[in-house]
Amino acid sequence: MMKYELTPERVMEIGKGFEDAFLACLPVDKRLKGLKPEERIAGLKPEDILASLSDEDIMAYINKRVKGVRGEKQKLIGEINALPEELMHRFYRIVRNLRSELKNKTAVMPQRGSLRGIWGNWEIDESHIFAAKKSLFSYESKDEGL
Repeated sequence: MMKYELTPERVMEIGKGFEDAFLACLPVDKRLKGLKPEERIAGLKPEDILASLSDEDIMAYINKRVKGVRGEKQKLIGEINALPEELMHRFYRIVRNLRSELKNKTAVMPQRGSLRGIWGNWEIDESHIFAAKKSLFSYESKDEGL
């Protein structure tokens, strides 16, 4: 007869073997029971997680998440989605120009009274109006060159 000495380390080793054998016999749903979702997917790559989902499920999740966005941003996203594809390039250029204009902080001009007395009966040169419009709405003049 062989004699074994039961040390705490040996007891832990035997217990680990029983634990592994027991868990191997359990069905997956019982093994995962009680785990948080992030614990269930720990160690998985995003593409492995998404591979098990249908495109419809992924889009439904994204749409649900987007609904949590602030109202104005959600409205803008809806407006963008409603644009015809052929207008996307033009719309992108407008937004890009608008962003750059909004980023540039301009000095606030004091409010003045009416200019009626200054202009009198002078004639207005349309070229100046066109130049001012072109400088303010640069994205419109760029579209003319398309």
